[in-house]
Amino acid sequence: TTEVPESVNLSDIPTLDIATLTLGEMAALEAESGRDFARLITAGNATRKLVALWVHESRNSEKPRTWQELSALRAFAPKS
Repeated sequence: TTEVPESVNLSDIPTLDIATLTLGEMAALEAESGRDFARLITAGNATRKLVALWVHESRNSEKPRTWQELSALRAFAPKS
């Protein structure tokens, strides 16, 4: 069986204060996402939310999810 990725409530994603990012976080984000940091922060709203979620998890989780795991989260959970 294939496990369905969990969902995320868009309103629960913290706002990212870009001034708090370190160079190490920026480099790690580029390496994990495979994208240039400038493109990530100037992309659409969904990408910026993903960046904020990645930074939040990397700062606050014992075992943060990868960029790919966070990318697989459903933005809108199916109704049961």
